Amino acid sequence: MFEIKSNYQIIGKGKQATVITDGVFAYKVFNDNYPIDWIQYEFDIQNEINKTQLPIIKYHSIVDTNCIKMDYINGDTLGTLLQTSKLKNGVEILIDLQKKIHTYHDLKLPSFKQDALNQIDQIGITIEYKELFKLILNRVEDKRNLL
Repeated sequence: MFEIKSNYQIIGKGKQATVITDGVFAYKVFNDNYPIDWIQYEFDIQNEINKTQLPIIKYHSIVDTNCIKMDYINGDTLGTLLQTSKLKNGVEILIDLQKKIHTYHDLKLPSFKQDALNQIDQIGITIEYKELFKLILNRVEDKRNLL
């Protein structure tokens, strides 16, 4: 298992993982009971998205059995920007980026719309933003040609 060293800084925490940084890379350290095949699935999806050349972080490797090593970008998280209203159109920007990802062909991705609708209640944002997110998602065409 990946060991979190004392000089690492926690930059995010969710139900299934903690994101830390050593100042050079970020590491998404999953809970001990999180299945390795789900970690591999997330890693594979991110690598597919990286084929688009869109401005997103790169996953470098799976470290041990419970950690993904990725690019580190210093700054506020999207969640923080949304909750503090520093990014007024943040949800729409996020949806536009997701729509761009799904305009690429020959990517092995699941349906974005269905996946997002299934996971929206787990996102750490207010109910108001969740409802807004659902309204915006319902405007997204559910393309199946990416499966």
